[in-house]
Amino acid sequence: DGRVIKKEVLNRIRKVEGIEEITVPAGKFSSFKIVEYDEDRGEAVHTLWFSEKSKRQVKEIEYEEEATYIYELTSYLLSRA
Repeated sequence: DGRVIKKEVLNRIRKVEGIEEITVPAGKFSSFKIVEYDEDRGEAVHTLWFSEKSKRQVKEIEYEEEATYIYELTSYLLSRA
């Protein structure tokens, strides 16, 4: 059908760099700070903060060549089940 499939190999390393207190619209969370590095370039490409309290990421930053994207948790609801 003429489609071209492009495969790209990314060498990435993720490191837990500590625990930080993060404040986002959903509240204040003690979170693991996890940084993802591009092994080939030796630079950070992604940082996220994961909270046990919310059971999810509460903040995420993606670093791209043209822009930086920031995502923050605005609300959450945990199941009682």
